[in-house]
Amino acid sequence: MEESDHCILCADGALEFAVKYNFPVEFVEGRDNPREGPNPLNDSPGDTVTAIAIDCKGNLACAASSGGIPRKSKGRVGDVPLVGCGGYANEYGAAAASGHGESIIKMTVAKEVVNNMQRLNQSAQ
Repeated sequence: MEESDHCILCADGALEFAVKYNFPVEFVEGRDNPREGPNPLNDSPGDTVTAIAIDCKGNLACAASSGGIPRKSKGRVGDVPLVGCGGYANEYGAAAASGHGESIIKMTVAKEVVNNMQRLNQSAQ
């Protein structure tokens, strides 16, 4: 992304960027995408998993992974890959969020939780 003014590209924009800067492009056809049709898990809204860890020196880390949401629009980017949205950690605290990704993104939920911990000098526990 050093060649772009943007932080994230997806869908056609990502493809155009890859072609312009000579990244290898591979098209995979014939794979079924279970997220395009009925959800076999009773239309469960998602399957996000998060983890927060602390090491022996007190350093905090947060990680998250999501399979996405059923019937999403092409090119949709959820909250998990965006720092401060689905997860955030710094020297004051760590937080993870799960739920409606668009709302989480608009409010940068995880970062706001940690900001409040820092501002109030309080633990979220």
